[in-house]
Amino acid sequence: MTIIIVIKIYMTNRFTFLPILYIGLFGVFDPITFDFLVTALPLIAVDLNASPAQLAGLFSYYLLGVGFAQLWSGEFVDRYGQRIAVRIGAVAFLVFSACVALSQDLRLWHFARFATGMAVGLCITASLASVREKFVGQSGRVLGIIYGAGNVMGIISPLIAGILISQHGWPSVLWAIAAWGVLLCCTAFVFYPKSSSTPQTAAFSFAGWLDAYRAILQLQPFVIGAFVSALAYGCFICFIAASSYVLSEGYGVSGAPYGYLYSFIIAVFVIGSLAAQYIKPDKKLFPILRLSGIFLAAASAMIIWNALHWRDLNILVMMIAVMSFMTAILIPQGMGIALTPFDGNKGKASAGIIIAHVIAASAAGWGATFWPDSYGFAIGCAMLAQAVLLLALLYAPQKNSQPLPAN
Repeated sequence: MTIIIVIKIYMTNRFTFLPILYIGLFGVFDPITFDFLVTALPLIAVDLNASPAQLAGLFSYYLLGVGFAQLWSGEFVDRYGQRIAVRIGAVAFLVFSACVALSQDLRLWHFARFATGMAVGLCITASLASVREKFVGQSGRVLGIIYGAGNVMGIISPLIAGILISQHGWPSVLWAIAAWGVLLCCTAFVFYPKSSSTPQTAAFSFAGWLDAYRAILQLQPFVIGAFVSALAYGCFICFIAASSYVLSEGYGVSGAPYGYLYSFIIAVFVIGSLAAQYIKPDKKLFPILRLSGIFLAAASAMIIWNALHWRDLNILVMMIAVMSFMTAILIPQGMGIALTPFDGNKGKASAGIIIAHVIAASAAGWGATFWPDSYGFAIGCAMLAQAVLLLALLYAPQKNSQPLPAN
């Protein structure tokens, strides 16, 4: 039913369906790289006698790779084009995901996950640049479609992983992740749309590279959009990082019930993402984003109050659902705002957005788990701090910024 609804939404839009599908495959990786793997972690910990720190490294090294890739992926995409970038990224994703599936050495896993993160970082940078190039003035709406459709996988990933584990053991989950790399390679080499912009041909200059980023950071729409999107993403990471402990220790929700709740929150995110595509980039955009930020802050404050006084599971879940819906609007629309000023340097701008996301996600995950808390107080505080910063950006006086030309 969900697939039918998504297809109807696609076909009734004036966007081209297939380019969105092909580009979107390289823009949403969390359901594959996170949700699939999380399901198998308890069994991996037992069979490999792995400590919590070693298992956490599978995610921290991956995020480190995504962040490290942004130091060079923007320049690479601007210089060689998006299609070459996704081809290299897809092949690297397949190779290093297969390395994880073939080995049971945790040190090799950490290295391979770091390399996989770099491949993902390159693919996402190229994907965002393609969205900016192919859908001028509609980036936020297209990203809403991509994130909404992509995170449908977040709903069904635990179910698919559970079936694979029950039938073939936890290694089958690792092979499923590698199989996704096969799909990426086929799409990258056969279907991914060719860039219509002319790649940069001038010799690389470190000083020129710094000047390009300096110019990007002087554009207020980029700064506002990138950090609004990143802070909203950080709020969602608070839920992912700390919810399993809070719901298990404070509210007695674990195992299958936690899986159902997790899928429900992802489903709310999908609905919000699909709603985000109907928000037009006109004068109503910022008022809508401000209202979303206010609801996000209110939900965060309610989580704090609930942790201190009521400790009611229903209220906590309801407020997390509000957070999920609002961040689903803020993330793609913020990215769309950030990409708007760029005629050239689309790759560097995309890399800058991802750097902001990695910083916010790392800080949010650390902040939400900094001290033991069984009722969601830390989650609420970390979310509220980011919501306040997000609102400060959205209420900042707007300045006119001219598009940044190509180098």
